[in-house]
Amino acid sequence: MKTIYFLMAILFVLVFQIVDAQEQVAFKKNEVGFNIVNYSSIDIPSDPPQPKFDISFINGIYFKRHYNENTLRLSVDQLTCNVKIHGNGSYEADTLITMGNWREQMFSMGFEQNYFEKKQFHLYWGVDLNLYYGIYSGQSQSLSGLSNFSTVKQNKGIGLTPLAGIRFTISNFLRISLETSGSSLFFTEFENKKWTLPMVKNEQNQAITFALKYNVGCKISYLF
Repeated sequence: MKTIYFLMAILFVLVFQIVDAQEQVAFKKNEVGFNIVNYSSIDIPSDPPQPKFDISFINGIYFKRHYNENTLRLSVDQLTCNVKIHGNGSYEADTLITMGNWREQMFSMGFEQNYFEKKQFHLYWGVDLNLYYGIYSGQSQSLSGLSNFSTVKQNKGIGLTPLAGIRFTISNFLRISLETSGSSLFFTEFENKKWTLPMVKNEQNQAITFALKYNVGCKISYLF
């Protein structure tokens, strides 16, 4: 599957290189593109909390509207990954193994501004306002059998994302960007935990939580 994504990206570049060779146009106000590859952090529900980083391909699309040096931007991103972590069970010598699935989506709107420009090379910075949703479902089993439970965890919230990037203009129609960002998220966290042992009462927890997310990605876009 990763090979297919890579070939699609190459085909995308070749097609618009051919189009650009046939037509030369000045300033273009609209830009649409997608993430080629993304390296990002995820917030895994574990005790103690364990940060995890995941690599994903073709996981988001975006639109930009250019006004000379300033740009408005909209994007939708999605991440899905499998989780397997080792932790502590009901006592120190016990081992807890957790396996599950994590999915998150983020809708962002914001602006960016060119900081430095020289021919095909651009530096830019910006900030996004984010709407965030994440859901985790998984099973936890301990070697002793005393800490077996299933968990469903949902996060809903908002955040701000400062960002900076390097943009390379390949042609009048095509751009490739490297972008890094860090999101500050405030969200409501709802957790439903069901224990296997009948004598242990099931748990439902809700809390307001703060989290930091880090992201580095490569993007390709078409101008029109």
